[in-house]
Amino acid sequence: MNSIMKKRIAYFVGDFPSRSETWIFTEIMQLMQQDINIKIFSVRDKKPSLFLPEYSLLINNTEYRDKFFLFYFIKNPINKTKDFFKIFTEIWKEFLHDTQGFRGKMQVLKDLIFFICMSEKIKAFNADLVVVHFANSRANPVLFNNILFKTPYIIKMHAVDVFNRPNLFHLKVKRAHKILTISKYNISYIKNRDKDIDISKFIVHHCGILTSRFEFKSVLEKNNKIPIIISVARLTPMKGLDTLIKASSLLHKKGLKHKIILVGHGTYKKFLINLSNNLGIQNSIEFKDYCTPEEIRNYLYVSNLFVLASKIEGIPVAVMEAMSTGLPVITTNISGIPELIENNKDGFLINPGEPVALSNKIEKVLEMPRNELQKISSNARKKIEMYFDQTKLTYELKDIFESLDQNSNLLRGKNSLAVS
Repeated sequence: MNSIMKKRIAYFVGDFPSRSETWIFTEIMQLMQQDINIKIFSVRDKKPSLFLPEYSLLINNTEYRDKFFLFYFIKNPINKTKDFFKIFTEIWKEFLHDTQGFRGKMQVLKDLIFFICMSEKIKAFNADLVVVHFANSRANPVLFNNILFKTPYIIKMHAVDVFNRPNLFHLKVKRAHKILTISKYNISYIKNRDKDIDISKFIVHHCGILTSRFEFKSVLEKNNKIPIIISVARLTPMKGLDTLIKASSLLHKKGLKHKIILVGHGTYKKFLINLSNNLGIQNSIEFKDYCTPEEIRNYLYVSNLFVLASKIEGIPVAVMEAMSTGLPVITTNISGIPELIENNKDGFLINPGEPVALSNKIEKVLEMPRNELQKISSNARKKIEMYFDQTKLTYELKDIFESLDQNSNLLRGKNSLAVS
């Protein structure tokens, strides 16, 4: 039996399960189905208000931050204070020189106090390995845990935590077991920006989807009289939804009738509604807010085109889902997206922030011969099945865990490395 099968792996998370980071939920579920013992620790003090039946197992297996977590500090002040200074002694130089401003320093101290107060529960699980997505403040408790308990950790980096250098980044990488990231682009970006970072610790490991959940629908089956364009994204400026709305306005002026469905929630919604009102196309845009995974799939099935005009991005899972259903995709040629889509072969790429270019591309795709579009959609599905299927990625992740276990002495010696 592989040694990892008897190991305990702790996941440190933010909101969990999250409305927008469903791939973390899927990854953990897949690992648990491989008989890996996983415990989840959330920095939030509330269970999610949104509850789906499939979430129950993981919610029950999650330690949420106690609302009165400072009570644990007061309960045992001497030991907690010793732990605090033990950790701070290790990080203080980086705290001064590799932490951004007053706000960043306050965040580190807040995370340190939170970790100290929750450390007994973390210690009780007795993890052999800790995993966290994002190298920003979510990874602070993971670093502290390594300093206090010597537990090795893996960080997986995505986009925001790549393009904005995280606090304590040098120390996080230095002490990490390995750093995973979702694209080659991310590694190149960090290598060029951060000369103090050991890039040899980085491994590309994609995010993915369960392709078995997405039925492939031929574009030949879509017979909408008015084309439906869908975008699935958090309603934030970085997702470029304003570019899509402006492009839609240009298409209406050309007389190309269409409907847009925007699936997602966020603080940018009011701005986008006002923009569509000002452009006079409010009757052609539907805002769907949060939708369940099943509802999203159904919207994808009835749509003719998927557009994500992101200005800042990693490799969007929403694009993978659209590609998996056979829906033609237009998105932007930024960061790691060209590693997902080869222009004119399995999708279409444009520059970000250019409504005219986007409107021209939408018009061109909607007018393409169906057989040409079908070939591109088929290529897209094959790409997802080959490189971005979550089941395959889970096995790759297990291999990473096991190879690290077998080839290093970082895992603590409290458990034998081989289990018969």
